Amino acid sequence: MAKAFNIYFLRQQFLSSPTELEDAAVLDGASTWRVFWSVALPSIRSALGTVVLRDLVAHWSEFSWPPRVTTRESTRTVQIGLANLFTEPPIDWGAILACAVLATLPVMIGFRLLLRHVVQADVRVGLR
Repeated sequence: MAKAFNIYFLRQQFLSSPTELEDAAVLDGASTWRVFWSVALPSIRSALGTVVLRDLVAHWSEFSWPPRVTTRESTRTVQIGLANLFTEPPIDWGAILACAVLATLPVMIGFRLLLRHVVQADVRVGLR
């Protein structure tokens, strides 16, 4: 599902990209789809990285929707499994902290990989 902020953010990126590149591609005989895939999308690559990272963080830490749609314990998300560790009477803090570290690793790795693109997108739109 598309989020309103992501749509607005990508719209602003498309509006701020130079139209001269698109005009040059049209003059060279590129079709509409070719201009979109070869000129427009590469010019907003940093914004796409930002949107992907924001959605990754939002959906990775989602807690209300997965219990409604999953019925088996094996299909639950990591956060639901982590919360279930608190319900068993002998609370094993070592296991809880180890699971918490493992649950944050994918988000930290994704952030590290996309950090350069996030910073570029913020500067380009003027959010800093």
